[in-house]
Amino acid sequence: MKARIICVDDEPRVLKGLRRRLGREYDLAVAESGKEALNILRSSDPFHVIVSDMRMPAMTGAQLLSACRQEFPDTVRVLLTGQSDLDDAIAAVNDGNIFRFLSKPCPPEVLVPALEAAVEHNRLIRSERELLEGTVQG
Repeated sequence: MKARIICVDDEPRVLKGLRRRLGREYDLAVAESGKEALNILRSSDPFHVIVSDMRMPAMTGAQLLSACRQEFPDTVRVLLTGQSDLDDAIAAVNDGNIFRFLSKPCPPEVLVPALEAAVEHNRLIRSERELLEGTVQG
């Protein structure tokens, strides 16, 4: 079974590039806004990883990842951004509890291992939860 990843960016060409690069290895969904991403997340099977741009209209990446942290705590959060300052980075780390902070343009030799690590981190989170639930029930 392929890992499920959702990529969020308000630039369609960025999403097209991510789909082209990652579409064979992952079950990939894309969204052009935080609102669209949340709708997809709420209406489908769980995602292993969410990759979000920081600067988007209506909802920043930090706001989206913070909402995901609350609603989908097992989904590993990655910020992929080309424009950021220190305050943005602090907000993303503190509010979104992100797993990785990646800069655009992000070469495949950086992006792919980061996503592999995020998928593995998700697997560990889920395994730990199952083990704890089994221990409590048993």
